[in-house]
Amino acid sequence: MVEIKRKRNRKLLLIVLLVEVICIAGLATLLLVNRDAEEPGNAFSLRSWVAEAGRAVESGANIPGLNPDQVLAQVEGEGFTCAAPRVDEKQRVIWKCEKTEGDVVYQVLVLSRSESSVDLIDANINQNGSVSDEEAIQYLCFIGTLPFDGKQQAESCQWIEETLPAITEVGDLRPAQFSGVTHLLYGADEARSLELGSLP
Repeated sequence: MVEIKRKRNRKLLLIVLLVEVICIAGLATLLLVNRDAEEPGNAFSLRSWVAEAGRAVESGANIPGLNPDQVLAQVEGEGFTCAAPRVDEKQRVIWKCEKTEGDVVYQVLVLSRSESSVDLIDANINQNGSVSDEEAIQYLCFIGTLPFDGKQQAESCQWIEETLPAITEVGDLRPAQFSGVTHLLYGADEARSLELGSLP
């Protein structure tokens, strides 16, 4: 009789443990789904996708022949408003420039380890109304063809024109390299992003 009770207790304990494991797994799945569902069309929230893709960051990289003042002058000439630079916890200098036209928000981040060079340019376009690949291509080509290393980067724009329409889902990262500078194109239809360079 005692042995039967022990077996029943073990069986009951195993059932309880199994139910707990299923509940924990279900809760974890719900949390992950909710996290990924937050603002799926927002280019600024796509950083997590880039990080999760395991993209290797090149040590010591920067964009040759380009300084922050040149980038800021270019974008301010197109109507962007740029905030004063700030320094993050890793001692990197960050300039943020933005412009809004109707339902379209444009953003440029310039990141560097010094105030005189550029390591990474992060350009985002977020279209809240009707979505236009042509609008995104035009803006990202403007950023992609900045004259680093003394040359206009025409190949970059051609690559953007050919590649952007083929990106149809979040997490689809398209890398390329022009004049030794890494380019990364990604984003959902309404929120496209282009990164030039990298930060160690």
